Amino acid sequence: MGAYGVHNYDGYTLQQVDKAARKYGVQPKDAFIMDSLYYQRFGFAKKADVMGRVKDLFQPLQLRIYDTNGKLLAQYANCNVPPGLFNLSWKRYLDTLPPNPKYISTNDTLSKINLQTEFEYVRPMYESNRIASPTSKYYVVIYWSRFMGRQSKHFIKQVYKRFAPYKNQINYIYINTEPLFY
Repeated sequence: MGAYGVHNYDGYTLQQVDKAARKYGVQPKDAFIMDSLYYQRFGFAKKADVMGRVKDLFQPLQLRIYDTNGKLLAQYANCNVPPGLFNLSWKRYLDTLPPNPKYISTNDTLSKINLQTEFEYVRPMYESNRIASPTSKYYVVIYWSRFMGRQSKHFIKQVYKRFAPYKNQINYIYINTEPLFY
């Protein structure tokens, strides 16, 4: 795991998450941390999931893209991303907005999630946080984790790089997933 930049999970403190957020380029004004209510809400689905599709909801690295109305357009999770030599290879998922239908995850549980639902299960990391402005064409929700180390940093950097042509149409939201694993 260490060779891939993933650390042993040893719990977390908000100070550790804050330090990692700054290191990975997470914008403080858009930073949130997952609340334990998330597991309570979707944990039942994980236990009843015989097809293995709900596992995507519990991955430390995820990307969800919503339209201006808050409708989920696409969801990608680290467990479905092919490995590269040193990092997960997110390229194919980040080639265009709106997302390429070929790579859109189909998941019945996820289809019930909208942008408003995202905010029901998170809390602000900083007092200066704001909820996304309703004028963006796309809302890109980046789930990241400190214990995923280099993979989180690479993931966030790739999202910025690949979506740079759309930067005036995007509002980024960062959700730290540490509480899912503690």
